[in-house]
Amino acid sequence: MIPQRIRVRYSGTAAMVARGAHVTTRLVREWMQDAYIAALRRWHQEYRPKHFRESAKGEYDYEPRQEEYEEAKRGDVKHTRPLVYSGESERATQRVVYRVTARSGKASMDAGNLSWNPPRGRVKVREELVTTTAREEYYLGRTFDRVITREMRNHKDSFAWPRGAA
Repeated sequence: MIPQRIRVRYSGTAAMVARGAHVTTRLVREWMQDAYIAALRRWHQEYRPKHFRESAKGEYDYEPRQEEYEEAKRGDVKHTRPLVYSGESERATQRVVYRVTARSGKASMDAGNLSWNPPRGRVKVREELVTTTAREEYYLGRTFDRVITREMRNHKDSFAWPRGAA
C-alpha cells in the first residue's frame, strides 16, 4: 500500500475563536478528522490522476528514465506517460482507504506495479506518486481550513465571528 499522509498544525483564526466558543476537544477532533478526509479526498480525486499524465514529468520533477526504457515503452504501449506501462498501477491506485486521527490523515492505495524500482535504484516510483507541489499543498490546506470554518459556523452554539475572520 502506498500512503499519502497529511499533517496540519492548526493555529489560525478558527483555532483562536474556538477556544472561546465553548467547543469541546472531542468536537474539535471530529472537525479535524472531517477536514483531513476532505483534503485527502481532494488529493486522491484531483491530484493523483495528474501523476499519470505526460505533463507530470516536468510538473513534479520526476527522475529521467533511461532512453532504452522509454524506447521500449514507446514501442510496446505507444506512450511514455510516467508511472504507467500497462495501466495496472493507475487502476490500482483508484482504490483507496482513508484513516484519520485528530492529528493526521492517511490515504492508503494499492501499489500495483509501483513497488518495482529500476535496477540502478535512481527512480523512487512510489515517492513520485505522492509528491505534491507547493500550489497543491496550498489548496489542500485551504480545503482543510474551509471544512474547519464550515464546521465552526454550523456549530449549534454558534458564536459571532469577528469581522474579516475566515
